Formats: sequence, C-alpha cells, structure tokens
Amino acid sequence: MPPANTTARNNTAAWPYPEGEPESGPEAEPMTPQNDIPFAEPVPDWPTAKITWGAAWEFNIYFTGAMFALLSVVALANMIQFARQVGLKSRWYFVALNFLMLLLGVVRTIFMFVDAYNSNGTFPGVLAYFFISFGFPSLTSAFYILFTTLLKATKLENISPKIYDIKVLVGIISFNYIVALAGDLIAGLYFEGRVALLLCQSVFVIWGLVFSIAYFILFRRLYKKTVSSRKEMTRMSQKMHAGSKGVIAAQEQPRSKMSLGVKVTLLAAVFFLLISALNFYGMVSEFSVLTERTPEAWSWWAYQLTFRLCELGMGFTICFVASPFR
Repeated sequence: MPPANTTARNNTAAWPYPEGEPESGPEAEPMTPQNDIPFAEPVPDWPTAKITWGAAWEFNIYFTGAMFALLSVVALANMIQFARQVGLKSRWYFVALNFLMLLLGVVRTIFMFVDAYNSNGTFPGVLAYFFISFGFPSLTSAFYILFTTLLKATKLENISPKIYDIKVLVGIISFNYIVALAGDLIAGLYFEGRVALLLCQSVFVIWGLVFSIAYFILFRRLYKKTVSSRKEMTRMSQKMHAGSKGVIAAQEQPRSKMSLGVKVTLLAAVFFLLISALNFYGMVSEFSVLTERTPEAWSWWAYQLTFRLCELGMGFTICFVASPFR
C-alpha cells in the first residue's frame, strides 16, 4: 500500500479500441499514464499537514534552505582561497572537501526553495530521490577525506599507508555516489525496487558507524600527536632562536591549527554518528520506505528538521577544519 501522496499505477482503459472512437459520457474513465510510479518515501498528508504546521513549515523550508545556501558560499570561498595557495601540498584535498560541501549546499538549497520535499510533486521520482539521498554520499566522502588527511598529516603509527592512496580515495568516493544514484534510479523507475533504497541506507549507516567510531578511537592518539609535536617544535625553536618570539610563533602556529582541527573534527564525527542513528531509525520506523503507514505530521516535521540540522552541523564543521582563513 503506497504512501498518502502516491497515485494509481494501473491503466484500466483498453487501447486500441476495437471499433470507432472511445466512449464518451459519465462512465468513461480518464487514462492514467503507465509511468506514473508511486513515491516510496513516506510523507504526511500534505494538505492537512501544511495547515497543521502553519508557520513551522515555512521555518523548516526557508531557515534550512538559507543555511545550506550559506554553506555553499563558505565552501566556495574556501575553494577560491585554497586555489591561490600554490605552495600548499595538501591544498587539493581541502579543495575536494569544500567542493563536496558546495555540491551538498547547492543541491539542498534547490530542493528546499523550489519544492521542499517534493510536496507539490514538481520533481519526477528519480530526481526527488536524488535530492533526498544526496547528503549521504557527500558527507561520507568528505569525512573520509578529512579523516585520512589528518592521519597523513600527523603520521600516526600503525596506520596502513594504503588508506592515503589516491586510488583508494577516488574508489571510495565513486562507490558512495554510485550506490546512492543506483538506488535512486531503481526506486524511481520501479516502485517494487524501493528495497534498493533500504539497501543504500544500510550501506551509509555502516559507513557512518565505522568512520565515526574509528575517529573516536583514534582521537586521543591524534590529539596527543599534535600536542607533542607542537611542544617539541617549540622547544627546538627556543634553543635555536632564543629571544625571537616571532619565529617561535611562526613555528608553533601550524601545529596549533592542527590541534584545533583534530578537536573540531571530533564534533563532525558526533554529527556523523547522529546522522547514522537517524538514518537507522528511519529504516525501522514509520519513515521507512517499506512502511504502509502515513507518518504523523509533527513527528515527520521534527525528524526531517533534526536530520537537516545535523547535516548542516557536520557540513559547517568540515568547512571550518578545511578553511584557509583560520
């Protein structure tokens, strides 16, 4: 049984007609396009829900849409500034990070401002699924880049160098987007293929748990590494440049920034874990693509707003760590 906003899938009108013209009059039924596939994502009864929400609906749309637009601006500014820093070896990692956040911000802004959650049916099914699921591959890929960049910069012991390999990096990012797009395409073309969306959600729940928990485990080692390196650098600078405060400050500043980056990335990992938990809850609750229930208006509103705020929190923390301005 499809959700409340779905439409009929079966075309009961016969074609071609055996003789003459089709019947006219009150008994003739309109033709229904065969490609009008029901939408698998559970949504509330839109007309009733929008009346129930009142101004809260506009807040959900325009506040989150404006914040995603701001995320796009911040990411674009970071990319432009990094592109100018020719001497920075790791700049392309940070450009890639910000590019992913730019994409996320632009896609979410369009989705929220043009037709939020496709409540008016503006977007075709495949495109609507794409807008909804785009956050998963973008945030997962960005966090992986950030995590591996910090591991490489701190030269943490007992970490396989293979995770830094550019081929592995490109492979994981490509896998994330292929999985998401494949699920969107299958569900958009075949309603019975909505289970593909559930499989995609499972993949990103696993990724989120693995990456965030791995960072929690390695956080202490990463932070100690940056602090010990900073202390050692300061001690050597004091010996070599006694009385030269400017040189000491210049030597100490990069490690101070790295220590801050490691701590802020911990916050990004917390948001990542929350997103994974929300995603899992959506798989087993009234928000599951396999459910036959229509979600209650306020619970759906709160769930979606919480999801968007966690995406924004993770996006802005990643942009902060990957910023050339701090």
